[in-house]
Amino acid sequence: MRKAILVLICVMIAISFGACVQSEKNAQSGEPMQSVVDCIGRQVMLPQNVDRIAATYSPSGHITVMLGHGADIVATSNGLQRDKLLHEICPEIKNASVVKVSGDFNIEELVALKVDVVFVSHDMYLDEKAMGKLDEVGLPYVVVSFNSIEQQKNLVRVIADVLNETEEAQVYIDFYDKVIAQISAVHEQRIEADVMVYHSINEAVNTVGPNSLPEDWMRVAGGIDVSLGGELTMDEDKYFTTLEQILIWDPQVILCNVDTTHEYINEQAAWKNMQAVKNNRVYLMPVGISRWGHTTSTETPLAIVWTAKTLYPEAFAGVDLSALMREFYFELFEYEISDEQIEQILSGEGMRLGKDLE
Repeated sequence: MRKAILVLICVMIAISFGACVQSEKNAQSGEPMQSVVDCIGRQVMLPQNVDRIAATYSPSGHITVMLGHGADIVATSNGLQRDKLLHEICPEIKNASVVKVSGDFNIEELVALKVDVVFVSHDMYLDEKAMGKLDEVGLPYVVVSFNSIEQQKNLVRVIADVLNETEEAQVYIDFYDKVIAQISAVHEQRIEADVMVYHSINEAVNTVGPNSLPEDWMRVAGGIDVSLGGELTMDEDKYFTTLEQILIWDPQVILCNVDTTHEYINEQAAWKNMQAVKNNRVYLMPVGISRWGHTTSTETPLAIVWTAKTLYPEAFAGVDLSALMREFYFELFEYEISDEQIEQILSGEGMRLGKDLE
């Protein structure tokens, strides 16, 4: 009992000391400060030069690397440690401490790392207990939130403001706008009927919800997402349908972002009478730095192009996806991908470590 009490006292001393260090750095050292408005409109005071970053939400880590500050990430979530291509681009990520697994922070580790800013998801922000820990030790945090293409662009601007990289952010936004304009121009000339699509996210019956990034980019790609025309149920922040409902929708194309789900849909007898399965139009989406087209994917512009070409191969035959991939990774991540890497990314397989990171 005495030992346990002693350990608790040591932890509290460490937290208090860390808070004092943070306060000293931000308020008494004379270091220039800046005011940043995060994705939900909060005004946050941060050091002018942020050089120790806790990216506890994967998109913030991807964007931080994209903006040239990957080496400044000293703390991550478990999810960020699973992205193989990200580790190729920024090997330092592998050395960052994992301070968030599932739904809670390792607050002692965050304090010990003396981070300048913690990027947190909107869901985590709604967890009063977790945010109370950050407030208690005086760690400033920036809320990361986006559910549409425009909000995703704004997220990049917010993180760029934190890192003083507004010009680099504009490169991403310009690429995004160029892709949308290119795809929209082809759609204006397209004569085929719009394709009905079922988009499976993670699990076979886990799908796209309303007012989401996947809903937004699917519209640009030219697909009609069948799940938005039916009743869905929610479990935490995920939307689910039923096999019976999918059979009624009978989509022409099914998109999957997990290889095991792709195999399941193609192999299970219950799915075999859907026209997408009968016509061999069940597709596994690519995986690069992140899973293309996922609710949190930084590679959404590439997902738009891939989906448009997948749904309408003839209309988009002249759009060179491989060239756009080379441009995206080189211009935005200063990384030159090989032909072999392009092939593997497009296959959607083998690009992420398992949850046990093996």
